[in-house]
Amino acid sequence: MSYTELYISSDPNISFNVKGKKASLRIVGVPFDYTSCFRPGSRFAPNSIRTAFQNIEIFSHRLGVDMENSTIEDLGNIRQTANIEQMIESVAKVTGELVNDKIPIAILGGEHSITYGSFGIFLDSKSAKNSTGLVIFDAHLDLRKEFSGLELSHATFLRQLIERRGLNALDVFHIGTRAASSEEWKLAKQLGINILAAHQAHDVARGSEQLREFAEKHEQIYVSIDLDGMDPAFVPAVGTPEPFGLTPEEVLNYIYALRGAKIPVFDIVELAVPYDNGTTAAVAAKLLNETACLASLREDRKAL
Repeated sequence: MSYTELYISSDPNISFNVKGKKASLRIVGVPFDYTSCFRPGSRFAPNSIRTAFQNIEIFSHRLGVDMENSTIEDLGNIRQTANIEQMIESVAKVTGELVNDKIPIAILGGEHSITYGSFGIFLDSKSAKNSTGLVIFDAHLDLRKEFSGLELSHATFLRQLIERRGLNALDVFHIGTRAASSEEWKLAKQLGINILAAHQAHDVARGSEQLREFAEKHEQIYVSIDLDGMDPAFVPAVGTPEPFGLTPEEVLNYIYALRGAKIPVFDIVELAVPYDNGTTAAVAAKLLNETACLASLREDRKAL
């Protein structure tokens, strides 16, 4: 039995097959929010994003990619657990197994702690270290030593990736940053994390050039989209809303700036469903589609 069969329940929502075409995207949901410290409910987000995805147009006009002409494999959700270590283990094993098939993977959270498991697989071998860049859209730095009595949580995952797993901070590009403790800001500077704070990131042209330069230094890019990187005026239903963030269009333009980069895995996290009227899920679904289209462009070119 494979890890995918062991850890994932077979409840796909948006799988569809185009005859003669191999999958251009695989979707895995992670219904986990047990370290949420403010507004829980992201455990319901994977299916909420799927529902929104089924009700938006999925032709990317700017990229010229039509997901309706693509095969999508929705593998369902990781089996639910309240134990963060178990969640991380299952996410890591499933992601590690699927990534070998070289089909882009979209992971739908859930809270941001899931990235510790899914990105951590790229740090497991010494030869792989420094080859994968981590691009994070997030209001928060998530560099706390501990939070609410937990050393590993949605508020600490990036620090734990650096301290426990050996992630080189220079391989992190953080966009939309505006909410962190003074200690976190000092640590980020000391470590050398590439930061485009929210007030800087509004200059998308300049920021996109910096992002492209970062991407060119790496063989591939993992993209992590914490929805609270955007302003709550646009996406109010997040676990920890923080004012003065990016617009959805600004985030989209930064994603487009990664055109040409290999994106093996990306995640979308922190949609707090009980607080949503459908707006935040729609934004998440659109970002899912556009990032998937971008990832498929690289795969299509490799196949030519």
